[in-house]
Amino acid sequence: MSNQFSKLGFPALLFATVAIAAVTTPSRADEPVLVVMDGSNVAFHAGDQIPANQQLKLDSGQSLSLIAADGRVITLKGPYAGLPAPQAATQASNIGQMLLPLVQQAGSETATPGVIRGGDAAGPNFDAWVIDTSKSGDVCVHLGTDYDLWRADSTNAAALTLQPINGGAPIQVNFDKNVSRVGVPESVTFQDGAQYKIISPSGTTTITVHTVPEGIQPKSKVTAAWFLQKNCKVQGTALLKSLQNS
Repeated sequence: MSNQFSKLGFPALLFATVAIAAVTTPSRADEPVLVVMDGSNVAFHAGDQIPANQQLKLDSGQSLSLIAADGRVITLKGPYAGLPAPQAATQASNIGQMLLPLVQQAGSETATPGVIRGGDAAGPNFDAWVIDTSKSGDVCVHLGTDYDLWRADSTNAAALTLQPINGGAPIQVNFDKNVSRVGVPESVTFQDGAQYKIISPSGTTTITVHTVPEGIQPKSKVTAAWFLQKNCKVQGTALLKSLQNS
């Protein structure tokens, strides 16, 4: 999430023109909602929910990225006034249909979070709640779910170091022989947009973390779409596959 999105030091006048339009339709308990993923120059936070029947107003230079319950990603750019889910603003029709070939290609095996951490524990291709320590790139972390660190080679016991690039204290994680998965220590608090070096006997990788707010259902198409939009393709595909098989 950009600093521009997360900071709330805007003048009161900006809030008056950026946020929800003055005329707001009351929402019913069963009214569909959209989840805020990103935004620019707006007062919404990631994870906020906006009723689908609520009128929105965005001025020039303002934008919102929303996710519907079925995984549709909707981007609104100002100037805009209207409902938050106009058909013209839909970028992807259905996240499950769009990525079905990827899900099928991944195979039929699935994994369940909390499996025994051993040499046979499923890797990142089958479990969305696993961080692959052998590859650099984007990693999505749902703040309401426990994660495991996974290593490709579990032949020998090894120590792995998780080093925040911003200068935070390094954290060591120990893997026993024939163990491929170890839970992320409770002392680790992942920050959105933060980068971490993972140092192991096999080399060093760098990951960029994208967090998903705790209030969003972990096992959902909303979370899967969030993962995929943040370039966490392996995790997003694994989650979609588990949703299809559940």
